[in-house]
Amino acid sequence: MEANRLIGKSLFKFKRLYNEEGIKQINRQFLQAIKNKKVLNFYQNFTSEGETKNFFITIIPELSGKDEYENILLIARDITGTSQRC
Repeated sequence: MEANRLIGKSLFKFKRLYNEEGIKQINRQFLQAIKNKKVLNFYQNFTSEGETKNFFITIIPELSGKDEYENILLIARDITGTSQRC
Protein backbone atom coordinates (compact mmCIF):
# COMPACT_ATOMS: atom_id res chain seq x y z
CA MET A 1 0.00 0.00 0.00
CA GLU A 2 1.30 3.45 -0.85
CA ALA A 3 2.35 5.71 2.03
CA ASN A 4 0.00 8.54 1.01
CA ARG A 5 -2.96 6.22 1.64
CA LEU A 6 -1.76 5.56 5.20
CA ILE A 7 -0.76 9.02 6.45
CA GLY A 8 -3.18 10.45 9.00
CA LYS A 9 -5.23 7.26 9.34
CA SER A 10 -6.33 5.68 12.59
CA LEU A 11 -4.59 2.44 13.51
CA PHE A 12 -7.94 0.73 13.94
CA LYS A 13 -8.80 1.20 10.25
CA PHE A 14 -6.02 -1.29 9.48
CA LYS A 15 -7.93 -4.22 10.95
CA ARG A 16 -9.23 -4.83 7.46
CA LEU A 17 -5.71 -4.80 6.02
CA TYR A 18 -3.75 -6.87 8.52
CA ASN A 19 -4.49 -9.78 10.80
CA GLU A 20 -6.10 -9.05 14.13
CA GLU A 21 -3.22 -10.50 16.17
CA GLY A 22 -0.81 -8.00 14.59
CA ILE A 23 -3.11 -5.13 15.54
CA LYS A 24 -3.37 -6.47 19.12
CA GLN A 25 0.43 -6.63 19.39
CA ILE A 26 0.89 -3.06 18.23
CA ASN A 27 -1.89 -1.91 20.58
CA ARG A 28 0.08 -3.40 23.50
CA GLN A 29 3.10 -1.37 22.37
CA PHE A 30 0.95 1.78 22.25
CA LEU A 31 -0.18 1.18 25.84
CA GLN A 32 3.43 0.69 26.98
CA ALA A 33 4.54 3.96 25.32
CA ILE A 34 1.63 5.81 26.93
CA LYS A 35 2.26 4.32 30.37
CA ASN A 36 5.99 5.10 30.30
CA LYS A 37 5.60 8.45 28.47
CA LYS A 38 8.62 7.54 26.35
CA VAL A 39 9.46 6.89 22.71
CA LEU A 40 9.31 3.19 21.90
CA ASN A 41 11.12 1.42 19.03
CA PHE A 42 10.43 -2.18 18.04
CA TYR A 43 10.27 -4.66 15.16
CA GLN A 44 7.02 -6.25 14.08
CA ASN A 45 5.81 -8.49 11.29
CA PHE A 46 2.41 -8.07 9.63
CA THR A 47 0.75 -10.63 7.40
CA SER A 48 -1.86 -9.62 4.86
CA GLU A 49 -3.28 -11.78 2.09
CA GLY A 50 -0.63 -14.44 2.75
CA GLU A 51 2.32 -12.04 2.48
CA THR A 52 4.45 -11.14 5.52
CA LYS A 53 6.13 -7.74 5.73
CA ASN A 54 8.71 -6.72 8.32
CA PHE A 55 8.59 -3.28 9.94
CA PHE A 56 10.70 -1.17 12.26
CA ILE A 57 8.22 0.91 14.23
CA THR A 58 8.60 4.01 16.40
CA ILE A 59 5.80 5.23 18.66
CA ILE A 60 6.13 8.79 19.97
CA PRO A 61 3.68 10.03 22.63
CA GLU A 62 3.31 13.80 22.22
CA LEU A 63 2.42 15.55 25.46
CA SER A 64 0.98 19.01 25.96
CA GLY A 65 2.41 21.53 28.40
CA LYS A 66 -0.03 20.15 30.99
CA ASP A 67 1.49 16.66 30.69
CA GLU A 68 -1.60 15.40 28.84
CA TYR A 69 -1.51 13.50 25.56
CA GLU A 70 -2.18 15.54 22.45
CA ASN A 71 -1.17 12.94 19.86
CA ILE A 72 0.55 9.63 19.50
CA LEU A 73 2.74 9.47 16.42
CA LEU A 74 3.51 6.11 14.80
CA ILE A 75 6.26 5.79 12.22
CA ALA A 76 6.63 2.43 10.50
CA ARG A 77 9.44 1.65 8.09
CA ASP A 78 9.04 -1.38 5.83
CA ILE A 79 12.34 -3.24 6.15
CA THR A 80 11.25 -6.33 4.22
CA GLY A 81 14.13 -7.43 2.05
CA THR A 82 16.77 -5.38 3.88
CA SER A 83 19.57 -6.71 6.04
CA GLN A 84 17.64 -5.70 9.19
CA ARG A 85 15.62 -8.49 10.78
CA CYS A 86 12.60 -8.77 13.00
